[in-house]
Amino acid sequence: MIINRTMNKINIISAVILSACLYFTTAAADTMPVVPQAPVSTVNPGDGVIPAGNDNQASPVGSIYVGIGTGFMFPHLTHTTNFTTSGLSFLPSLQDKYVTNHAKSSIEASFLAGYRWQCQSQWLSALSLGVEYTYSRPELSGNIFKFSLPQAKIFQYKYKVAEQAILLKLKFNFHEWHHFSPYASVGAGIAVNHVYGYTTGLLPNVPPGYSSLGNFASATTTNFADSFGAGIDYWVNNNLQLSLGYEYTHYGVVRTGYGSGVLANDRLSNSLSSNAVTLSIVRFFQG
Repeated sequence: MIINRTMNKINIISAVILSACLYFTTAAADTMPVVPQAPVSTVNPGDGVIPAGNDNQASPVGSIYVGIGTGFMFPHLTHTTNFTTSGLSFLPSLQDKYVTNHAKSSIEASFLAGYRWQCQSQWLSALSLGVEYTYSRPELSGNIFKFSLPQAKIFQYKYKVAEQAILLKLKFNFHEWHHFSPYASVGAGIAVNHVYGYTTGLLPNVPPGYSSLGNFASATTTNFADSFGAGIDYWVNNNLQLSLGYEYTHYGVVRTGYGSGVLANDRLSNSLSSNAVTLSIVRFFQG
């Protein structure tokens, strides 16, 4: 069901942006003044050399591309509070409060592939449609308040999240100038969030003698994911591009497995997004 909803949204977005590309291309052709034709370059595009004096048309007309990327992702949490059993059988309604208040940043790795169309328009220079896979491993941590009392902050906990996202992405480049081209992108797909490595312990200022109620097991959730990005591309030559950008991604819910002992019916969950700074290198194969 998640895949079907995702594909329907992508089909609609693809049709709209492809229509826009064709519209701007047609409009540019109808309004373009007739100018003397420049001499034909003798440089073979396959040689990976940008012809001199062609600063605004450095990119290939239509190309398959593959690339790799890296960067730093800075997680952002919402829905950070959970309540669990306190362990007092004579007061079953009394609960402990878990507040996830810190998310540690992570290195991000990505792989991408797709196809790029050149649009002969003054403002919309190119459109790309591709698939991108990203992997990161942020760490979430927080505090446990016994019986949900503000003054009873006794334990701290943490766990890791292995984030994998597969997104179908649309990217459109604006006016190219001296081999530079700003871009914006939108993506939608699936995020697979694997929670593991839950640990807990006393806060540094708490005297010994308290014992935690138990740990939470590992678990995996699959969610709808979406992203929005912007940045700038630089053409090294006709076949190679460097891209520096910002990316916002929403991964959906991350959730632990069930707890042990009196926590057997409880789980912890948060909603996770990230802001990332990315750098990628892309190789084009003209087709």
